[in-house]
Amino acid sequence: MNAIISRILFSIVLFVLTLVSGFIVAITDNPYNIVFFTIHKLFALVTTIVTGIAIYQMQKGIGLKPVVVFLVVVSVLFVIALFSSGAMLSIQKTPASAVLIVHRIVPVLMTVSAGATVFFLTSGK
Repeated sequence: MNAIISRILFSIVLFVLTLVSGFIVAITDNPYNIVFFTIHKLFALVTTIVTGIAIYQMQKGIGLKPVVVFLVVVSVLFVIALFSSGAMLSIQKTPASAVLIVHRIVPVLMTVSAGATVFFLTSGK
């Protein structure tokens, strides 16, 4: 299997594990279970690192096009929003509804943005 495809698949698996661990954290009582919460944070961090490395490796061979640069910047902003909202959720006894909404919607937007980035990097368009 191609190394780039392996990295993309590994990133997808890690992202799914991050989502599953996030759902587990969400269904546990408040305050969050520290074990599940730590696992969720570690999956999120490793997913971010592995995906960043995969995208960097993919762009080395073809160079960055303006649309890819835009999508990468948007994806990074989404990751920052997720880490920030996750941090806010972890320190609050009762999470603010706006922060919770951001933390639930941004993963969908980030998936679209990261998927589009991979599409443009692999399609040659």
